Amino acid sequence: MEQDYRINLFIASAGMGTRLQPLTHTFPKPLLPVAGIAVIDRLLQSINGVLEIESLAMNLHHLPEQFQQWTESLDEKVPQPKFFHEDELLGTGGAISNAHEFFCNGTCLLVNGDILADIDWRSFVEYHRQSSNMVTLAVQDRSHERRVGVDSEGKLLCIDPSMSTAGVHRWLGYACAAIYEPEFLEYLPQGESHVPPFWVTAAENTKRIGTYDIGLCAWLDLGNVDSYAWGILSCLKGSQRYLAEPLKIPWDTKLNGTCVIEQDVTIGLGVELIDSILLPGAIISDGEVLDSVVAGPGFRVPYALPQTHASSQSDNGILSGSDRLYRRTPDGMLMEYSATEKLVQRQIKLTGSLLTNGISVPEVLSNNPAKRQVLLQDLGDESLQVWCKGQEQNEILEMLQDVLDRLIDFQWADVADTGIPQDKPFDETVLLWETSYFLERCVYRVFGLKEFCDPILKSLQAEFEKLASTVSSLPRNLMHRDFQSSNVMIHDNKPWFIDFQAAHHGPCFYDAASMIGDPYLDLPKQARQELDAYYLAKVSSRLNMSSEDARTALIECGMQRHMQALGAYGFLSSIRGKQDFLQYITPALGLLSEEVELLKSEFPVLHKLVQQLRLSSSP
Repeated sequence: MEQDYRINLFIASAGMGTRLQPLTHTFPKPLLPVAGIAVIDRLLQSINGVLEIESLAMNLHHLPEQFQQWTESLDEKVPQPKFFHEDELLGTGGAISNAHEFFCNGTCLLVNGDILADIDWRSFVEYHRQSSNMVTLAVQDRSHERRVGVDSEGKLLCIDPSMSTAGVHRWLGYACAAIYEPEFLEYLPQGESHVPPFWVTAAENTKRIGTYDIGLCAWLDLGNVDSYAWGILSCLKGSQRYLAEPLKIPWDTKLNGTCVIEQDVTIGLGVELIDSILLPGAIISDGEVLDSVVAGPGFRVPYALPQTHASSQSDNGILSGSDRLYRRTPDGMLMEYSATEKLVQRQIKLTGSLLTNGISVPEVLSNNPAKRQVLLQDLGDESLQVWCKGQEQNEILEMLQDVLDRLIDFQWADVADTGIPQDKPFDETVLLWETSYFLERCVYRVFGLKEFCDPILKSLQAEFEKLASTVSSLPRNLMHRDFQSSNVMIHDNKPWFIDFQAAHHGPCFYDAASMIGDPYLDLPKQARQELDAYYLAKVSSRLNMSSEDARTALIECGMQRHMQALGAYGFLSSIRGKQDFLQYITPALGLLSEEVELLKSEFPVLHKLVQQLRLSSSP
C-alpha cells in the first residue's frame, strides 16, 4: 500500500526568546538568519518535498509584523500560513487549544520554530501512522529539560527532569517535534497551559502516547547565544565564511577565523573581525575589533562554543572556490546547494540543450528542488588540473587541443531554445565589475597598494572602461565564463565540461584565454603560444576576423580574465579564508604582465600598475 505523506504542519513561533536577548529584540527566533537562511526557512526546506504540506499554521505573539513580511518571500510550493495570534502567551498546550480549528482537521506535525534538525520526517510520519498513536513525540538520547520516561515499547510513562520516577525503562530527551491526532484536543483545557502533563494524562488513559527515537541525526535547540552561534557555524559545513551578496566589505577589513556577514550590514574602515557573526542592521564603526561576538543593531554579544566543537573540512582535499557541496553516492554525484543559489535550475535547462548538441557535459539524473539536491552523472575525481600533473608536455598539448576543439563546439552550440545565454550578456557592467574586483580584492587587499593607486585611479579607471568597451564589442557566442582546468573532468580519457551555470553571451576569446592562460596549469610560454595559434586558426574564419584582430582580441580577453582571476584569488584567500589560493597569484600576475606588455602603448597606466605589483613582495 502506498504511504500517505500528506501532513498539516504547525510551527510554534510565539515565544519571546528571552535567553537570546538582545538578538530577539530585533528578530523573533524563527526569523533569525542562519548563514543567509532564516531558521524557519531551514525547517521548511527540510520538511517540504519530503512530506506534502497540505496546510501550514503558526502561533504568533512577539514581533508578529515580521512574520507577515516573511510570507511575501515564502516559497510558492509552501502553503500560505494561517496565523493564530496570542495577545498573551498561552504556553505549549494553550497554543494547540487556541488553534483548535487547525488541529481538528487531521493529523498534524507540530515543530518548534527555533530548532535546526535533520530528522527523517518521512520515517517519523510512517512510524506514527503504523503505531496508531494518538500522539508521537520525537525523542533523542541526550539531556533535555523535558526528560521523557518510556517503557520497553517506547510508550510514554512520565515527564520527569530529575529522572527519579520508578519503573522507567529508558530516559530520553524531547526533540521539540510531535505528531498529533485530533482526539488529543479533548485532553487540553481552554486558555493558558503547558502540554507535557496532558501527554501523561492521555498516556495513562489510552496508552497511545508513543515516542519516535530520531537517533543520531543533527539536532540543535537555538535557545541561547552560544547554541545559536554553534548552529550557524555547523551550517557552514566546514567553510570558514558566509558572506551575503551583494558583498560590501571595505578593502581593508581584516577577517580572521570563522566569520559570517548577513545582508544589510555596514562596515567601516579599518575593521577587524575574528570569529564573529554580523546580523542584518549591524553597523560596525571605523577601527572596531570584534572577537567571538554576535553583532547586530545596537548590540555586541560574546559567545563561546562547546569544547567539543570543531569545524571539519568539507572539500575532502579538492580545492574549490565554489560554495556548492558534492558528495559521491552509489547512484551518482550528489550536488547540494544553498537556498541563495540562483543558477542551478538554469544550469539544468542548459545541460539538456548541450546534451542534444552532443556536448560532453554530465547528465542530470534527478532534480529535487525542495531538498536543494541535484544528482549528476559521476565523472570521477580526475580534473584536467590533476590529470596534467602526471603527463609529458606533448601529451598535455594534445589533450588541451582536444579541450579547445570541444570548447569551440560548446561555444557554437545551438541553445537558442533555452533563452540562454542571452539572459546574461557579458557586457561592460560585468567587465567593469571584474576590474573593480581585481583592484579592491587583490591590488588593495593582498598587495596593499591603495596609496600607490590613489593618484592614478582616475586614469586607471579610464583604461578599465576602454578595455571593457573593446571586449564587450567583440562577436558574441555561448561562453562558459569560468573555463579553467578544475572545471574540465577527464573521463574515459576525454574532456567533459562542468560548472557552466554562469554561462554568458560574450566573446569566445575569453574562455580560450582562461584555459590557455590557466594559472592552475602554469604552462610554459611556448606551449601557450602553440595553443593560441591552434585556437585562432580555428575561430578566425568562423568570426570573419583577420588573424591579427583575433590575436589582439585574445590578448585583451586574457588581460580581462587574469584581472578577474587575481581578484578571485584575493577574495577567496583573504575574505573566504581559503589560503591555498594565494599560490596562484604569482602565475596569474605573470600572465597579466605578459599580456599588458604587448599592449602597453594602449594601456600605459595599467602597465605601470602591473610593474609595481611585480616589484611588490609576493603574497
